[in-house]
Amino acid sequence: MEIVEKLSIIANLIGRETSYINPRNIPETIDCAARLRDHIKELQLVEKALTAQLTGDVVLDTATDQGKSATIKGINFYASVIETIRWTLDSKAVKAEMGQAWYDERCKTSTVRSVKYHEGN
Repeated sequence: MEIVEKLSIIANLIGRETSYINPRNIPETIDCAARLRDHIKELQLVEKALTAQLTGDVVLDTATDQGKSATIKGINFYASVIETIRWTLDSKAVKAEMGQAWYDERCKTSTVRSVKYHEGN
């Protein structure tokens, strides 16, 4: 599926006109991507609220080697709520204990290119 088709589907889902979608026109592409980003943020807030409701309301009834879980059937989908232990590394403590050079020698780096949108004329 080409990007124009995908964007048209998304535009229909969010109730927008598809006429502004022309990925070969840079200014229109920027505006389209920024609008889409804003809609995605709104949808993520809704998803986060619904997920918070599930994680708070569901009784975890299955024990696994990874933690506790429960699977609940919706009308069209299933949801698995899983409780596990997450390990994180305290990089400040490692640097203090082992030294910055030791830390730097063991870190992987990569070049990343990103696009940030902001309003303006």
